[in-house]
Amino acid sequence: LHVAAGSFGTREARGTFGGARGALALFAHAGYEGARGDFAFLDDNGTPLNAGDDVVATRINNRYDSADALARIAWTPGPLTRGSLRVEGFHKAQGIPGLSQVQAPNPRRVLDRGQLAFEGARLPGFAAPGVTLRARTQRERSHFSDLEGELHLGRQDGAAWLADQELTLAAVSPVGWRALTAEAGLAARAENADPAPATLGQAAPPGSRRDTRSAWVVAQLHSPGEALVVHLARRWDRQRERVRGVQAFGAPYAAYAGRTLNAPQLGARARLPRGFEARANWTRAARAPELAELFGDPPVVGANLRLVPEHGENRDATLAWGGAGRTWSAGVEWTRFGSHERDLIAYMPTVAHTLRATNFSSAEILGDEYVAHASWRAATLSGSTGWTRALQTGTDNIYAGRQLPLRPARQAAARAEVRCGAWRATAGVVHQGEQFRDPINFQKLPARTFTGASLAFTRGALTWTVEGRNLGGRRVVDVVGYPLPGRSVFVACDSHFGSVDSRHP
Repeated sequence: LHVAAGSFGTREARGTFGGARGALALFAHAGYEGARGDFAFLDDNGTPLNAGDDVVATRINNRYDSADALARIAWTPGPLTRGSLRVEGFHKAQGIPGLSQVQAPNPRRVLDRGQLAFEGARLPGFAAPGVTLRARTQRERSHFSDLEGELHLGRQDGAAWLADQELTLAAVSPVGWRALTAEAGLAARAENADPAPATLGQAAPPGSRRDTRSAWVVAQLHSPGEALVVHLARRWDRQRERVRGVQAFGAPYAAYAGRTLNAPQLGARARLPRGFEARANWTRAARAPELAELFGDPPVVGANLRLVPEHGENRDATLAWGGAGRTWSAGVEWTRFGSHERDLIAYMPTVAHTLRATNFSSAEILGDEYVAHASWRAATLSGSTGWTRALQTGTDNIYAGRQLPLRPARQAAARAEVRCGAWRATAGVVHQGEQFRDPINFQKLPARTFTGASLAFTRGALTWTVEGRNLGGRRVVDVVGYPLPGRSVFVACDSHFGSVDSRHP
């Protein structure tokens, strides 16, 4: 059981239960989270270059309440046979407060999502392959109401529906195959979208549908002792789709497409002397836009019915080292990555202060990432830092050589933890370098650094935790201009009863 409360009326409660009897096992979870969200923020009155009209205001219509539930029943009649049925539900109701300089007291959004999933498996034996059958269906409803047009997106009051069904059959090689392991599978997926009317009083657009038939094969070659592992894979997706909707000024839109997406993969891992390890991967992949990217999710994400699939060639190489002694352990890792993308799908803020998925004709993304961790007795220190060069390279527009929007060139994080008996103290810092909101790089988001810390005490089955976030009190806005909370404090209590069953992760 977990309960918590904190700044701005934040409250949280969660409960998780697991148990087994004979071949049957049950896992159940339910939770609630909510907040008033009435934090203080700096209102620049829409004139960021003029500090003379700045005032401290309080966020309104920022309350949210969300609840989630999950239940899973597992059946294990034999050592190699198992089955499970899982049901999930999620509900969230929230206010949409608008920009800092023009707050909106009335717009609301409600999201409901439900999923039902089944899995049956015959695990592989020494000489017999394993087979898994999975079936999943999901429905999502998003209702947005802004009857007065306070967000300047038009008067709206309608619900959008997304449906997703998938059936998968996969087979894996017997466990007796040492030098070669393999997997193959087939899948069928159907997605449907029924968007809401563009504005109040308009008829809802006709529905859209995408059908996907997939097949994949995976093979791994293993040397004696796993000193070298080579990974080869390929996936094919055959898609047919019908996209229909309404464009700007009410113009109807309809497009029919059929495509085959082909994604080969190659990877290798080698264990080297003195605790070193090297890894490398290459793939050439394509991805069709998700229905949520095509139709958006008002008022946060706008629609873009003209999105086309993205294609890219990606590669990365990693050199890692790890070591451990009786009272210590440490590890470092360096990764260099790069990708060349065509028609890259990425989110970009719009003049209406929403996000919108957009195709960028050509882009090159290169970077390095460093990760390190060390522990000695009861103290642990970990951190990561990365540099990314994400540039638009298409020569057919004026953005060539400009940085991709919402891609900071520098990101870093560090965390320290110390345990002493029943006490545990942690501290962390996250840094995000400057980035741009627009493709031509005129609108800059400055670099930001956030710090946090927590102190926990455990006695018996209870753990009490006090946590502080954004301890520096940074008053910043998100990528579309909505202000974010400043300094906040939370108190939580966790209680654990019984033991943990290995069948319930």
